[in-house]
Amino acid sequence: MAPGTQTAIGSKNFEQVTDALETDLAAAEVETAAAEAARSELVEQREWLAERLEGRGDSLRKSMPDTDADNGLSRYVARMAHYHTGVNTSMPVTATFDLQEWIDEQGFDASVSGITDDAGDEIAALVDLLVDDLLINHFEMDPTAAARRWKGLL
Repeated sequence: MAPGTQTAIGSKNFEQVTDALETDLAAAEVETAAAEAARSELVEQREWLAERLEGRGDSLRKSMPDTDADNGLSRYVARMAHYHTGVNTSMPVTATFDLQEWIDEQGFDASVSGITDDAGDEIAALVDLLVDDLLINHFEMDPTAAARRWKGLL
């Protein structure tokens, strides 16, 4: 990523963020079978997701993935990536519906929308780790940019 682009982070700040965040899906502890199965699927789909989210060059695509061509996982990951980096500051209140769609398509016994369960909470946490991993390691973006930008208003 070219230094000085909108998505690049200063190296000192980037190191602080990356040191503070754990983004290793393989090291994340899970207790439910559904979350373990989801972790395997997420690891397999990481590169595909990165390609679906790429815009010009190696930057994060500004538009949302195509609803027809993409699954609920790619829409959820894109929505959360846009929100956490400040590309889109509107609250992702319906993003869990996209994630639930993917969970249902995969046949995992878990719920993240409506009444949640332990498996759903673990899967959501794994997907959030994946979002941070993609932002930090693929797009070299700060996954806390929006929170730091808006902290003074909260």
